[in-house]
Amino acid sequence: MPSAVRIEQGWRARFGADEIDDLRRSLETLVHAPGGGRLPLFEGLEPPPGTWRSKVPQLDVLPDFPIPGQGGHPGGA
Repeated sequence: MPSAVRIEQGWRARFGADEIDDLRRSLETLVHAPGGGRLPLFEGLEPPPGTWRSKVPQLDVLPDFPIPGQGGHPGGA
């Protein structure tokens, strides 16, 4: 099971399904444009033209980067 699903299930158990459903609807409103267009949220993430980042395919959703360790050190220690 993906970590995001486990996290959401934990939040449902802790805070209640209704609250998490409300949160999900609010977040989806921020990242899903009516009619399939892109929202200003994503326009602000567009890399400047001519840079190496502009040559990488753009995502339609924000990526999920799991945290490898819980320590304060970047290596997870």
